Amino acid sequence: MKKMFLPMVMLLGLVAGSLPALAQDQKPAESQASPPAIPSDPFNRGTPLRTANGFLQAASDGDFDRAAEYLDLRNLRGEAAHLTGVQLARRLSVVINRAAWTDVADFVDDPAGRLDDGLPSYRDSIGFIEHNGRDVQLFLQKVPRGDGVSIWKVSNATVSLIPELYKTYGYPEPVERLRRMLPDVTFLGYALFKWVIALGLALAAYLASVALAWVVRRFQKYPDTPVNRRLFRFFIGPVGMWVAILVMNATATALGRSQLAETIHRVSPIPILVTVWLMFAGLNLIREIYTSRLQQRGRSGAVVLMRPATNAIKLVVGISAVLLWLDNLGIDITTVLAGLGVGGVAVALALQKPMEDVFGAVTLYTQQPMRIGDFCRIGNEVGTVEEIGLRTARIRTLSNSVIAIPNAKLANEPIDNI
Repeated sequence: MKKMFLPMVMLLGLVAGSLPALAQDQKPAESQASPPAIPSDPFNRGTPLRTANGFLQAASDGDFDRAAEYLDLRNLRGEAAHLTGVQLARRLSVVINRAAWTDVADFVDDPAGRLDDGLPSYRDSIGFIEHNGRDVQLFLQKVPRGDGVSIWKVSNATVSLIPELYKTYGYPEPVERLRRMLPDVTFLGYALFKWVIALGLALAAYLASVALAWVVRRFQKYPDTPVNRRLFRFFIGPVGMWVAILVMNATATALGRSQLAETIHRVSPIPILVTVWLMFAGLNLIREIYTSRLQQRGRSGAVVLMRPATNAIKLVVGISAVLLWLDNLGIDITTVLAGLGVGGVAVALALQKPMEDVFGAVTLYTQQPMRIGDFCRIGNEVGTVEEIGLRTARIRTLSNSVIAIPNAKLANEPIDNI
């Protein structure tokens, strides 16, 4: 018995010693387990994410025959049972683009779907939209393809709701009539009927701005003055174009944007450029109006300040427009703003003395202790003021020499205007 016991103990020891090694060998195998294979499918419907992207891309391209392949058309109820897949896909695209979404789900690129959403394993949420005062949840569903492979489609319960949702978010009958009249063509993510409506309303808005400018010009007492002519050009140019772009954007939003159209709208610089043009033209108009008033009051010296002040505001507007466009492109502008802050401090330190002279010029122009042609005593200097610039004032002394005194010094010197 003792002879048998010793070999058994040795055998158990060998087995026990080998268990950690086996466990260590198995851990890498478990950690290296490959993710579940995504089913091969001609329409790439193997995961919820790919099905959602595929439908949106097909609808954006105007290919509703292909978009219908992402809908589960089995066992439909109500009005949906009498519509074709193409009609349902088109209407679902309109609902997606125009609906008031209260929540949009995050899709996963996993054939098993999202497992932590509290829904059955074969169903994933698309999101919630408002309909008749309540939130309606839309679903994707894993369905058999017919050859033993399961794929993801918009669930038949959601497809059955499309006619009712379209009554809320669909187009009015005149728009539908225009859509049926025009060819089914898509350009830059917009259907042809949307282009016709948006461009037509934009043109009407521009013509309305021009008509308003003509009415204002007709009732002006002196329409041919330089300021009034510039005001008229301001209305028929920048204001008209800005109103047209505004109306066009609002119309496109109301009609609904596809995925491609939304991307183009976000990165396009045209609205920003037109807005900058409007602001620059408005600043020029304000400058001309104030220049005319200053000249009428006999303060022609202050006119010198108008152009640099306007250019400074334009610089701020231009930099803000560039930063806004970079933000629309998805570029993090925090670093850019930090760089501008550091650069601004460096420039301010470098231009400290010139800026003191400029602010001194502002003081001279606004308070007017002296004007061009005045005979003044400034400190120890006596002479006639010939020019007041942004940095210096030029004085012709009694000895017929010309001296330039920095404006910063003039702002702090007693001036005896004789």
